[in-house]
Formats: sequence, C-alpha cells, structure tokens
Amino acid sequence: MDSFNQDLNELVEIKTFEVKLLEEPEHHSLAVKILDKKVDHFNEKYDFTMQNVMFEIYDELCPDDDIKPIGEYLADHYVLSSGKYDAPFDEGVVVHLDDFSFKEGRLLLLPDPARIVLQNPETNHREVVWQAA
Repeated sequence: MDSFNQDLNELVEIKTFEVKLLEEPEHHSLAVKILDKKVDHFNEKYDFTMQNVMFEIYDELCPDDDIKPIGEYLADHYVLSSGKYDAPFDEGVVVHLDDFSFKEGRLLLLPDPARIVLQNPETNHREVVWQAA
C-alpha cells in the first residue's frame, strides 16, 4: 500500500494544481486532459485492489448502493491546511446508510495516510472507515 499512498498523494497534488489551471481559460482544456489521464491511470492501477476494501465498506454501511471506480471517491477540491490535505464535507460519493442517525453520507478518499472517510455535510460528521496500513 506504500505505492498507493504515494500515487494518491501525487494525484491530489496534481488535482490541486490543476484546479488552479482550470480557472484560467487558456489552460482549461489541457488541465482537463491531464487530470482525466491521471485519474484513469489511478483507476487502472488500483481499482481491482480497492474493490475488496470498498466491498467491505459497502457491505457494512450501505449494502444497497453500487461501488464506483476508486477514482470517483476523490474530491473535486482538496484544501491544503497545516501540511495536510482535506476536503469540504460536501465532497465524495453519496451513499445511503442503514445504521446511522443520518440516512445519507459521502465516502471520500483522503491522502497522507490514504484513507476512506464517511462524512455528512449536514451534521459535520466525519469518521475514518478504512485506512491503508
């Protein structure tokens, strides 16, 4: 999982930089192409490995929902704060929960260390449901 951590950190850094380029019209199409290629490569490399992890998470939290490719759990916008990347509560894949006081949550992939968090934007609830060893 060391390479997963490294590749995730690199992808998040690129995503953060690309978001700035997306705001500049002359760089928009190039930034989209680069970002799409990086996410596709990440999916190709890790989707099979992460399917077992996601199956366990979904089986426990949201068994009626469909598992997405791992790249879809990336935030659209990451924020660098105190040397760590975070993301707003409204980021992540929407899931329908069985055993929580709130019925809808979001699963999000965060780096350093690589982890999947369950969060709810209405309650500001966030908990780590998986972390790379």
